Amino acid sequence: MSPRAAQTLPANSSGEEIITDFSIELGQLGLLVLTVPDEPEGMREEIRAHLVDLGVNYAQVLESAGPLVNYLWKHWEPTLTFHGFGWQEYQDVIGDYKRELWLWAMGERTFRQFVTDLEGRLGRRANIETGLKGNLKATHKDKTSSGQRNLSHLDELESHAIYVMREVAAECERPALLFSGGKDSAVLLRIAEKAFRPARFPFPIVHVDTGHNFPEVISYRDSQVDRLGEKLIVASVQRTIDLGRVTDPGPGGSRNRLQSVTLLDTISDYEIDGAIGGARRDEDKARAKERVLSFRDALGQWDPRNQRPELWNLYQGRVRPGEHLRAFPLSDWTELDVWQYIARENIELPSIYFAHTRKVIERSGMLLAVSNWVTPRDGEVVLEETVRFRTVGDATCTGAVRSNATTIDQVIAEVASSRITERGATRADDKFSESSMEDRKREGYF
Repeated sequence: MSPRAAQTLPANSSGEEIITDFSIELGQLGLLVLTVPDEPEGMREEIRAHLVDLGVNYAQVLESAGPLVNYLWKHWEPTLTFHGFGWQEYQDVIGDYKRELWLWAMGERTFRQFVTDLEGRLGRRANIETGLKGNLKATHKDKTSSGQRNLSHLDELESHAIYVMREVAAECERPALLFSGGKDSAVLLRIAEKAFRPARFPFPIVHVDTGHNFPEVISYRDSQVDRLGEKLIVASVQRTIDLGRVTDPGPGGSRNRLQSVTLLDTISDYEIDGAIGGARRDEDKARAKERVLSFRDALGQWDPRNQRPELWNLYQGRVRPGEHLRAFPLSDWTELDVWQYIARENIELPSIYFAHTRKVIERSGMLLAVSNWVTPRDGEVVLEETVRFRTVGDATCTGAVRSNATTIDQVIAEVASSRITERGATRADDKFSESSMEDRKREGYF
């Protein structure tokens, strides 16, 4: 089924035809999509004047905003009713949305920000009411006695990740998706496709390039960007060094920690107020402290003791001028979840994630790939081993593991039997101290 540019829907209760982009066809896939209508001229001023007459009474905002509530219903009624979402359910959502409605009326939100956020809330409510049908690819077809599809844990993780990504897109003016070229980044791209296709992503893809990359990863990055047709921003650590912002660690020195400065400079240069990353809580105890929406102050620093509560998947995404947030849609995923999702979605990965023969040296209990930046020191011997990488990063501090896993199923079996996280097993930069990750995160590391 190929989506059309627009779908003419049946006449609404007033007898008018409504044009809604993609709504019916995507709706047949279980995804509620609502278009943003034009802001009605003069309506904000009328609502604000009515509120002023009432003494700017927050509790009376729904009474004042009745014309806007009806205006949006008129545009969305065919799509909402197609999803079995009636006027009463619509009013219930609006009733829980008084604060944002008031902020729009008072000029604190643009019409697009207000309506896009409302669309997200309606979509989540509609998906809950219909059994969370929002996955574009439903591969698990198990049925209950009532005919409803049982959700697997991957379906639930995916639905929540889509929800988080849409929340960030709705709340932030200039978000960006951080991309390392690794498996978690690959999953984020798939989540973004499901959250926003057939439209373009509402954010660019940002890669912080240390200059010490595995060539397979750079090739993979470029192929994925070409496939998606999205904007890529390459933030160069070498440029940060050339500008004198950080000190070059020299030949063989890790640039991993230097990424923090490059990232913060990029966030400042592009005025990014929301950076979406693929970090997971199971990777490291410092990352286990992260919220799904984690805020950074005006200096880009993270304070683990000063984070907002996140109860029942309710998030507060507002940022103050100069601050920004980091969003982690995969927070609750494990390494095994990621690989199972990759298998289910048939996601392409860099070849270094699978077993291959490579020249390595053993250093500090890790197998480092021989490269332009990693050469044998006195007493070290170059070995030719069958290895794969569990994670990707700066080649000077990212180790391989001995493995014969050449397929995704073999990797899944290997990961299922592992008792140490991928970072704990293969990232030398996490071994400097017990708090090395947390120290870097305080400085702005993602």
